[in-house]
Amino acid sequence: MSEPLTDFSARVLCLGHEVTATIDGLLRLQNTRDHKKPITLYVVGTTSSTPPLPLGDAVTLCSVIRSLKSPVQTCGMGFLQPTQALVLAAGTGKRWLLKHSLVHLAPMQGLPRLNLGFNGLAQQKNIFETQFEALLVELKLSPSLFQTEQHLDAQQAIANNLADETINSPQPQIKATHYERR
Repeated sequence: MSEPLTDFSARVLCLGHEVTATIDGLLRLQNTRDHKKPITLYVVGTTSSTPPLPLGDAVTLCSVIRSLKSPVQTCGMGFLQPTQALVLAAGTGKRWLLKHSLVHLAPMQGLPRLNLGFNGLAQQKNIFETQFEALLVELKLSPSLFQTEQHLDAQQAIANNLADETINSPQPQIKATHYERR
């Protein structure tokens, strides 16, 4: 299990491949005394060697972010997949994108269907699709964003409410620590 980049003293963490560890980090930071101080979550885009974030994990992570008392600032970097774009948009503080980041949006296909039969009547309802649509409403994102495959640059992502502003380089809140030799 890989641990996300975390600096609890500066309230900074990075979305890793292990969503459970990221949620654990968010909850630990929330349990500190200063709920007004923002938590910064870096959403680093996927590469050819990293798997995409599953939709169920993204919806869960967005729900945790939205439920915390502390504001959660998000900073997107690189080539963000659709589910990472949701996490970026879920930020409750500032939502940044690096200037040259790209956001890939596409239809959410292949969602599992649950058979919710009642009194012998089989009803097919896609729970994940329902949660996804509810999340889009909460985040004030247009469902049309996820109807066709498209790539948005940082300014287009801002215009579509996925982020608030761009930054030229990451501005981590991690303080440099100087050690004295003894």
